Amino acid sequence: MLAREPTDAENARYRLARGLAFAGRGDLPRGAEEMEQALSFRPDEPRYHIELAKVLYASGRYADVLERLGAAESRFPEEADLYVLLAASSEAIGMHSRALDYYQRAIALDPDNAALREARDRLRVRSQ
Repeated sequence: MLAREPTDAENARYRLARGLAFAGRGDLPRGAEEMEQALSFRPDEPRYHIELAKVLYASGRYADVLERLGAAESRFPEEADLYVLLAASSEAIGMHSRALDYYQRAIALDPDNAALREARDRLRVRSQ
């Protein structure tokens, strides 16, 4: 019996699981590498973009988060987590006005999320 080749979706899930495992053990570079591979199989899935961005953020690679998610923003405008990561990364590099805008977009998509409102309000106070 011949073994079948895994589908792109299966390859993506496998690479994402590996990436999450490496990141969970603190190996963020390897986690990001695996997630890059996952994303190459499923660029149409917002979760893969968001999970990679979380690892990049945890690595302090805020500019990379902004670059990657900024490019994905128009493709996934209904993803609140995308805007949360854009906001946090913008805030981390001192782009407070931009961060506030991203927090507002996230809140518009997830209006019951008190943590988002608190983050936005905290930033407003710090920016005055």
